[in-house]
Amino acid sequence: MTTEPTPSGDAPPALLLGTPRAAPNPFNPRTSILFEVGGTLRVDADVVIHDLRGRRLRDWRPGGDPVEVIWRGDDAAGRRSAAGVYIFRMRAQGRTLTRKVTWLP
Repeated sequence: MTTEPTPSGDAPPALLLGTPRAAPNPFNPRTSILFEVGGTLRVDADVVIHDLRGRRLRDWRPGGDPVEVIWRGDDAAGRRSAAGVYIFRMRAQGRTLTRKVTWLP
C-alpha cells in the first residue's frame, strides 16, 4: 500500500507522538503497528519489516493521524514468513525508531 503525503504549503510539519508499538506481540495471525502523529499534515513516514539478517520483507508508506499498519507475517509477494523475531522500522521527521515483533504461525 502506498499513500503519498499531503502537500505542505505553509502548514507546520507533523509531529511524531509517543513510541511506535506492535500489538499483539507476539502475534498470530496478524499484528497492528501503531504510531500517532500530530500537526496539520500527514506524516512523511515509512514502516519496514526486516528479518534478523537485515532482509527487507515488507514496507508501507502510510499517512494520517494516527497511523496503523497491519502485518500478517508475510513478505511483499504474499509468501508466509517463518516463525521468529522480526524488526519493524519506522522513519519519520529524520528519526528512525526500531522495535522487535515476534511472529508465531
